[in-house]
Amino acid sequence: MKKIDNKKFQSYDWEGNEFPLKVTELFSLTNHYKIPSNSTIEIFRDYDYRLKGILKGVTKNPKELEYYEDDELKKVGFIKGETIEAKSNGNIYRIKGFDISFINQIPFKKDDVLYFEFRCEVYLEGIELVNNRNILPDKICDYSLCSIPDILFSGLTKRINFSEHYKYRTSLDHYEENIEYFGNGYSSSWDYFVLNYQNQIICIQAVNKKYLPDNMDGILVEYRNISNDFPDQYFRKIVQEFLSFIFGSHLQNIGSSSFINGYELIATESINPWSRKLYKNRNMNPIPLSNGKDRNFLEKILNELFSNFVNQYNKISLSDCLWKLWIGQSSPLGTNLPTLSSGLESLIDSFVKVHGLQKNIQ
Repeated sequence: MKKIDNKKFQSYDWEGNEFPLKVTELFSLTNHYKIPSNSTIEIFRDYDYRLKGILKGVTKNPKELEYYEDDELKKVGFIKGETIEAKSNGNIYRIKGFDISFINQIPFKKDDVLYFEFRCEVYLEGIELVNNRNILPDKICDYSLCSIPDILFSGLTKRINFSEHYKYRTSLDHYEENIEYFGNGYSSSWDYFVLNYQNQIICIQAVNKKYLPDNMDGILVEYRNISNDFPDQYFRKIVQEFLSFIFGSHLQNIGSSSFINGYELIATESINPWSRKLYKNRNMNPIPLSNGKDRNFLEKILNELFSNFVNQYNKISLSDCLWKLWIGQSSPLGTNLPTLSSGLESLIDSFVKVHGLQKNIQ
């Protein structure tokens, strides 16, 4: 494959949705708000990397911006959140968990008719680029915030800046190299390793700092050459929890993208991280390596660990144990001890059960 064949190749090192994203032609699927369709929403991420937005437009009736359920105005109690379809550059987006939090209205008259220009702060749980082509992807990327220790990645990524910016991972991607392209801007970095599972390639790449919030790291998990049943959401959850275990901090998923023909984007979704506490642990390398010669050893030992992790995942309730660890990490010291001890107890109980042992209770 020639590198010039894939002009969109590697355009998505980070989220497929590029913020700020402005959408219009709004259409409510759940009818909680009656927002004029010609309004606009500009969506972005805040300092906690949560999705926020600004809704702007003009209406004759300010009550259209109030929340309704079953056509009845609701001012107290639990709000389900709106689901809205919208467009941007010909693409269809679906906004989920939409809610208006603050409204600023300015009345004005036009042709003796009273209008209200409004500006609203909004919250949302997620936004996705809808795959209307119904094409199965051949590549899926998951994006997560985390804290990466100072490890030696085994894979080298080369980046070339020419008329089209692109990168390729040595040993995984095979693109023709031309000295002309290297002369126009070239860089490389050790930033990925590979997990091999049932003849599938799972590429784990550290994300460039320019895309990330201050004091946070990012991980891109790329599933290549996938078949119809791989990877399902359950397996992707296992990979996420394994990497969280290795890095010492929970990977907080903030989205995923699906591709065909290399990096032709067909669908993408951005969501909020599960916790508001995003911080860097400054944790040490869990597998100390002395120099670059140890890079291949790191990938080898991680693959062995991953195989064992998958095999033991359900047997000894690893997910339950790890989640209690992460919840305990984000809780105040002292009050988190019951949660941490519960995680350890569930691990011990599962281990005892799967090996047919008996507890010696005194």
